[in-house]
Amino acid sequence: MERQASTQAPVLEAADPETGDPEVTKGKILIVEDERPLILLVRRILTKAGFEIVGEVSVDAGLQRLASEAFDLVLLDYKMPDKPGTEMVRVLGNRLETLPVIMLTGFTDVRLAVEVMKAGVADYVVKDARLEFIQSLPKKIEDVLERFKLRRENAELQRRLQGAERGLESAAEHAARLGNLASKLRSSCTEMLTTLTDSTEDRRARAQAAEQCAALIAHLDEMLRDSAQ
Repeated sequence: MERQASTQAPVLEAADPETGDPEVTKGKILIVEDERPLILLVRRILTKAGFEIVGEVSVDAGLQRLASEAFDLVLLDYKMPDKPGTEMVRVLGNRLETLPVIMLTGFTDVRLAVEVMKAGVADYVVKDARLEFIQSLPKKIEDVLERFKLRRENAELQRRLQGAERGLESAAEHAARLGNLASKLRSSCTEMLTTLTDSTEDRRARAQAAEQCAALIAHLDEMLRDSAQ
């Protein structure tokens, strides 16, 4: 019989009376699953593991949650009553690069696994009839979150390296321009000084010109040293 989405308020954030509300340290997870009892079971296990859990019973409701709240990971049922889970994946688009999605499916078809992975999900879990898959979810989620954390760190490191390379290139270009300017200034000063006569009346002008040239060259040399550091 085809499952129907409930019209009641979504399951959620109240603490499990048996477990209390432990300190959340591992991340906030959105579960998009139309079977409320299953949401409660998953929530109990993941809350004990240290995750904060929010659940929705339709794809549209899940997308609305994601539009208004930040989550670290999404658990998404493949077969939903309003639209397939792959439609939610499609709508998320580029967000999948930073928001991992684990697809929950009752099918063991390898082609389905390939389909959802190509769609951009981080991983998938097959739901067995005895619900033993729930016990494996904490480890699966931790592994996916760690993988995405390393991906973000690598991307940030790459960004910093590229920035450093651009900075070095800019500094090298700046130093080259200063070097060219210093070379031209030395040549100009030498040419100017050689044109002055060695007569008594030109000695003062020659000395002043030499002092000015020496000061300019010293200033440029200082700028070159600063650029090289």
